[in-house]
Amino acid sequence: MLLRTSIPVLAFLAAGITAGAQELRVEVVKHADGQPIPGTLLTLLHEQDSTQPGRFSDLNGRATFNVPRRGRYRIRAEKVGYDTWTSVSLVPSNALTRVRAGMKPRSLRLPPVTGKSETVCSNLTEQATATGDIWGEIRKALAANKVTESQRMVALNIETYDRLLGPAGNVISERGARHSANSLQAYKVSYAGLTEQPVFRVPDASTLLSEEFVASHCFSSIRGSGPENGLLGLEFRPAKLGTKADVSGVLWLDPTTYSLRHLVFDYVNVPPRVRAARATGRIEFQPLVGGQWIVSRWHLKTPRAGNTPNAIAGYNESGGIVRPIGTAAVAAGPVAAPASTGETRITGTVFDQTTGKPLSGVQVVSTSGRYKTATNRGGGFELAMDGGLVDTLIFDHPRLRLLRVPRVRPVSVASGARAQVTVVIPGFAVLRQGLCPTGGSTAQPPGAAIGYVLDAAGEPIANAQVSATWQVLWTEEKGRLMAIKQQRTVETQTAADGSYLLCGFTRDAPIAMTVSVDGTRRAEESLTLPRTMVLERDFRIRQQ
Repeated sequence: MLLRTSIPVLAFLAAGITAGAQELRVEVVKHADGQPIPGTLLTLLHEQDSTQPGRFSDLNGRATFNVPRRGRYRIRAEKVGYDTWTSVSLVPSNALTRVRAGMKPRSLRLPPVTGKSETVCSNLTEQATATGDIWGEIRKALAANKVTESQRMVALNIETYDRLLGPAGNVISERGARHSANSLQAYKVSYAGLTEQPVFRVPDASTLLSEEFVASHCFSSIRGSGPENGLLGLEFRPAKLGTKADVSGVLWLDPTTYSLRHLVFDYVNVPPRVRAARATGRIEFQPLVGGQWIVSRWHLKTPRAGNTPNAIAGYNESGGIVRPIGTAAVAAGPVAAPASTGETRITGTVFDQTTGKPLSGVQVVSTSGRYKTATNRGGGFELAMDGGLVDTLIFDHPRLRLLRVPRVRPVSVASGARAQVTVVIPGFAVLRQGLCPTGGSTAQPPGAAIGYVLDAAGEPIANAQVSATWQVLWTEEKGRLMAIKQQRTVETQTAADGSYLLCGFTRDAPIAMTVSVDGTRRAEESLTLPRTMVLERDFRIRQQ
């Protein structure tokens, strides 16, 4: 057993467990309470050569690596909002190697960007400065986007446009296209309208993370103003002037969520007429539930040469919008900085960990009744409004009610700002603790049966009698199994919405369930408790 107690990590070799050759399993949890952290980017680092492809922890905070060859390795775990964690040196063998990573939230908020020292453009290092802290969080999002793109992890709907603009910005011609893909390679499309003009490209995560880019640019931290008010920016520009076209810009970070918002950039070191007309663009980033990051929108505008020297005939403009398949469509168009019109947006996701899928059809309503929407097939929703909002959102869905998931979320968002609200149905192990509590004891919560009793038209039947009977063959007393062969019965009445909940079931026991309405038995079934220890069963009662 390999044990290190000076940091929140438990790394051990499970010598008695057989597995595939050199298999390494990682579990990522919160240091404070041991709860899993899904969507953590995990990277296997070899002591001598390049890293293996990264992967994201699943809903239980777990991931598995097949170590390609013998040697010493480390595991690096990183997620926006958490301190980066690195394991001790591991030497995987033919036995299964397990690693448990305890991650802490960012211990300090990003420091205020004040003083002359924070606006001096210098080489980038992750250190205890505003510039270093901002880069540390931005780098995590870019690394997650790079892995998402390179491994084609997310099925995407991509809508693009190409426009030919006049000198005043008027649209001369336009074409659009839609397609589905697992990678956004299309947003790297480039244009070269002037003879002496370089090829312009939208910078991607690989470019921004490259050693060459970091070494050839200087960085400074700035505070946002206007549309970026409240955000922190990492400004970059070429460290030296030259003849090769390069980019300067600002990566904008939300200091409350540590999330990368967007990048605005300009091309520099370009011919004078190109410099005067500006070649500029913008990229917006979006995190997904599974830890992946995608580019959700992009925009690139470059000048076109005129008939006379130094004349600009107009512009080429390209861009698009991207969404994971199954989420709501939004019209593609030029991506401009948010106007200070006071429009406020609240977005969010409802995710069901018992099925591993987003939950669609959830009604989202403010208590005032003024704002209302429903989640789409991807479990996402969006509310747009003018001005700020201090209210409460109510999430309504039969599954949320049935599983007793808290359905009320307070929201407070300033005018023109954005807020995110997430509702998660926990896994069955957590659900059982809430559905069938053990009264503070350390015993495992018993199995449960839940569902609805409905009539032939699908309407709920209130006050129906639901009972279940099973046989207990064994029980544990003072650490010993005792044969008892005892029959047990539990019963309840359905609520006004037709739902019922029964607790107390033991594992692997066949269950006889009956439903009676107005004293008459109307349904009877023999069921088996699944491995999750939560039996979901609806009863449809036909008219007599």
